[in-house]
Amino acid sequence: MISKTINRYIWLLDTLQKKKKLTFEEISDLWRESGIGDGKPLPLRTFHQHRDAIEELFGVKIKCDLKDGYQYFIDNPQAMRDDRTRRWLLNSFSLSNMIIAGHNMNGRILFENVPRGTEYLQPVIESMQQNKVLKLDYQSFSEHLKTYHMEAYAMKVYHLTMVHCR
Repeated sequence: MISKTINRYIWLLDTLQKKKKLTFEEISDLWRESGIGDGKPLPLRTFHQHRDAIEELFGVKIKCDLKDGYQYFIDNPQAMRDDRTRRWLLNSFSLSNMIIAGHNMNGRILFENVPRGTEYLQPVIESMQQNKVLKLDYQSFSEHLKTYHMEAYAMKVYHLTMVHCR
């Protein structure tokens, strides 16, 4: 489960994506009504801390339009639309938020079991980042153990967790 703070960042991003422009008061009211803040209004200082963290973590800037009633908006929505990895990450967090918030949905949303192999994602990604060769040991049922050395240049993740290297 992701942290409560990250959930709050995602909630703020989702809210601004859906509503486009909101005053701080409108954001605070929606915050209170949503239950994300335990029924309390959003403190202004917390809001600004969340804005800064969202920019740092996700590269998404939330700005204030001083000419149009001090309304807040996502300054670079194309950053989320154009970056498929960022969009996938934010959508995953958003879905997690919705499921956690909808306690009454327990048993009504069913997920497939996660296939094996996800433990290899991190070493493959690290080898790509560091331009290192991967050493893979493989043994089929009918043959002896074979060792392969490969350079991972790209990776495709599909069905949420299946990994293929090219």
